[in-house]
Amino acid sequence: RQSLNLGKYITSRPFQISFTPGLSTHGALSGQVVNNVSINILGGYTAGTNGIELGGLFNIDKNDVKYVQAAGIFNTVGGKVSGVQFAGVYNTVMDSASGVQAAGTANIVKGNMRGLQMAGVHNHVTDSMFGLQASGTTNFVHKQMKGVQLAGVANIVLSETKGLQAASVLNYTKKL
Repeated sequence: RQSLNLGKYITSRPFQISFTPGLSTHGALSGQVVNNVSINILGGYTAGTNGIELGGLFNIDKNDVKYVQAAGIFNTVGGKVSGVQFAGVYNTVMDSASGVQAAGTANIVKGNMRGLQMAGVHNHVTDSMFGLQASGTTNFVHKQMKGVQLAGVANIVLSETKGLQAASVLNYTKKL
């Protein structure tokens, strides 16, 4: 793979269009390019986005995404997200997120979440949540929750909650 030979070399380009990862205007080097606009017919793979990224089925970004990311099925980001992230099925962020995250099924943030998480089934934050989580079934926060959790079935916080939890079956927080 050509991108493996480039190590930490990352460049920026104003535009990318791809059919699938590897079949794009940046070819095999798409994983080394941060784009301002990325249009992915089926799906795409980039170093990151600093503008808008739209995927018919999916978007995969190795590093950070800023501003807007939307996909028919899923978005996966290896770094941080700042802005809005929409997916028909799920969003995954391996670092922190700030802004709005909305998915038909689930949202997962491995770091802190600041803003709004909305999912048809489940929201999950591995670190702390600051803002609003709303889901049809469950919301889960490993550390501190400051804000509001609304769920059809259960809200769970494994540390401290400062705010409101409202669910039809269970609201749990280790410490108020």
